[in-house]
Amino acid sequence: MVPPTGLKGRQRNLAVIVRKQERPPFWRNATILKWAAQLSFLFGFIAIAAVVIPQVQDNLEGQNLTFGWDWLRGRLGFLIREGIDTDPDTGARTILTGAVNTLRVTISGVIAATLLGTIIGIGRLSSNWLVNRLASLYIETIRNIPLLLWMFFWIAVVAFFNIIDPTLEGSVEAGSYFLTFTRKGIGSAWIQPWGGFYQWAIWLLIGAVAGYFVHKRQFRIKETTGQETYPNLSALGVLLVFAVIGWFAHPVFSFVGHGAEFIATIIGAIPTIGLQIALAAAAIFLGYWWINRFLDERRTPAGLAKLTDDDWFRMITAALLALVFAAFFLMFSGLARGALDVSEDFFGRWLAPKFDSTTNVVDLPISEIEAQLASGLLLEDIAAEQELLLNAELLNLSRADIDAALASGLTARRIYEAEINNPDGTRKDTNPWGERLVFVPPKKLVDGLTAGVAVEIDEALGDGLITPAEAGAELQKIKDRANAPLRWSKAEVFAPRDGFLDLSPTSGIVITRGFFAVWIAVTLYTASFIAEIVRAGILAVSKGQTEAASSLGLSRSQSLRFIVLPQAFRIIFPPLGNQYLNLFKNTSLGLAVAFPDIVAVGQTITNQTGQTVPVILIWMGFFLGGSLILSSIVNFYNRRLQLVER
Repeated sequence: MVPPTGLKGRQRNLAVIVRKQERPPFWRNATILKWAAQLSFLFGFIAIAAVVIPQVQDNLEGQNLTFGWDWLRGRLGFLIREGIDTDPDTGARTILTGAVNTLRVTISGVIAATLLGTIIGIGRLSSNWLVNRLASLYIETIRNIPLLLWMFFWIAVVAFFNIIDPTLEGSVEAGSYFLTFTRKGIGSAWIQPWGGFYQWAIWLLIGAVAGYFVHKRQFRIKETTGQETYPNLSALGVLLVFAVIGWFAHPVFSFVGHGAEFIATIIGAIPTIGLQIALAAAAIFLGYWWINRFLDERRTPAGLAKLTDDDWFRMITAALLALVFAAFFLMFSGLARGALDVSEDFFGRWLAPKFDSTTNVVDLPISEIEAQLASGLLLEDIAAEQELLLNAELLNLSRADIDAALASGLTARRIYEAEINNPDGTRKDTNPWGERLVFVPPKKLVDGLTAGVAVEIDEALGDGLITPAEAGAELQKIKDRANAPLRWSKAEVFAPRDGFLDLSPTSGIVITRGFFAVWIAVTLYTASFIAEIVRAGILAVSKGQTEAASSLGLSRSQSLRFIVLPQAFRIIFPPLGNQYLNLFKNTSLGLAVAFPDIVAVGQTITNQTGQTVPVILIWMGFFLGGSLILSSIVNFYNRRLQLVER
C-alpha cells in the first residue's frame, strides 16, 4: 500500500495522542508520604514520652525519691566555698551562685584565651626561630594532653605555694600584701568596686551611650569631608568627662535602689496563678506572632502565595508547641513560683542594696563604738552583742538572756545552730525558727571596714598600741571613704580566730585553688586551638596583600594590624565561636578539682534532696541557653564582618 502523500498525509502523521492524567497511588504519592513520615515521627515521640515519663516516676517512687521544684524555695543547709553568696538561703540562690561561678570562668577565660591564642598564632608565623619553636611547642604540648589532666596538674601546683598555717614554720604571716601565693589561694592587690560603684556605673553607661553617638557623628564627618576628626579619641573623651562628673555626683542615682525595692514588692504581690496565666498567654501569642510573620514572608502583592506541605507542617508544629507550652505553664505551678522568688530575690536582696552605699547591718554611731572600746571591749565583742540584739526576736531572747549569753561567751550563731541541728551535727529537715539568722561579723559594724582591718584594730587595742580614741578616728576615716566608687586594696591575710589564718574575701582580689586550676587549664587549653585557627586565617589571606603593604612602606606589625588581621578575622571568627562553646562546656570539669560551678553545686543539691532529674534539667537548660547566647553573639559579629556584595 502506498503511504498517503500531501498535506493530508502529513497531518495524519503529526497527530498527538492525549491521555488522561491519573493520580499516583497513595503509597507513591510524595505529599502523602511526607505527611505520613512527619506525623509518624511526631506521634512516635509523644508515645515514647508517654511511656518513659511514667516509668521514671515509678522508679523515683520505688527509691522514695520525688520530682518537684519546692527545693528551689527552701534552705538547703550547706555552704559554698566561693561566689556571690556563700551561705544561700534558698535553693534557687544556690543554683544561681554556681551558675555565676561558671560564667566568671567562661567570660574571663574567653577574653584571655582569645588574646593569648592570637599572640601564639602570630608567633607561629614569626621569622624568629626561637619564637616560632616556642609557639609550636606550646600548641603541641597543651592541646595533646587531656584537659582534665591539666586541671589536676594545676591543682597540684598549688601545693607548692606558701603555707598559711601559724602553727607551722615558714607560714605566711598576717598582714597586707601586693601579691601572695598561698595554699588556700592567690591574693593580689586590686581596684575594688566600693560603696558608690553602681551609682557611678550608671554615669559610665550614660557616657558610653553619648560617646557612641559622638563617635558615629565624627566618623560620618570624616567619611564625608576627609578631615581627621579623631572619632575614637572623641568618644573616649566624652566617656572620661562623664566618669569624672559621676565620681562626685554619683549619689544622685541612689533612688534606683528604692525603685528596685518597689519592683520587688510588686513581684512579691503577684499571685502564682497570675504569672502562670501570663506565661501561657505569652506562649500562645508567640506562636501566633511566628505564624503571622511566616505568612507575611510568603505574601505577594497579589495576595497570599501558595503554601507547600512543609509550610503547613511548620505552622501546625508552631501552633502545637505554643499550646503545649501554655498547658505546661498552667499545669505546673513550681516554675512560676520559682521565677517569682528568683525575681524578687534579685531586685530586693541583690540589686536594691547595691545602691544604698552601705555594707553594714547595724546602725551604731562611731562615738558609741569608741565608748564601748574605751570600756575594754573589742570590735569582736561589740559585733557579738549586736548580733544577739538583732536576732533577739527570732531567738526569743530577753535582755537578761542576752547579758547571760555575753557573760558565758555564747553567740547567737551557737544558739541558732543548737536548734536547727541534730545532736550528731546533721541539719534537721525543718527549721524551728522559720527564718535565717542575721550574722554580724566585726566588719559589718562600720561602712567600708574589712575583716582584716577589723582584726588589726582589735590586735592593736589588745596590745595597747593605739587608744580607743585613735581607733575611733581610724573607723571614722574608713566610713568617710566608704561611699567612693572604687578603692585600691591590698590582699590581706588575717586571723579570724586564734590559731587560724585565711585570706580576707573583702580585700584585694582572691583567686581560690579551684578557680585557679579550672581557669588556667581551660584558658591555656582553648588558646592552643585558637592559635592554630589564627595561624590558618592569616595564611588564608592572599600573599599579595602582604606584598602590597610592604610596597607602601608599612612595617610587619602595621601590615598585620591594618591589612592582614582585619581580613583574616572574617575567616577566623566562625571556628572561633566553636572554641568559645567548648570552653563554656569544659568548665563543667571543675567538679574534679572541687570548684563550685553549677555542676558541682547541683551535685551537692542532688545528694541533699535526691532531686536528680530536676537538677539535670537545670544543667541542660543552663548550658543549652548559654551556648545559644554565645552562638548568637558570634553569629552577630560574623555577619558584621562579612563583605557586603552588590
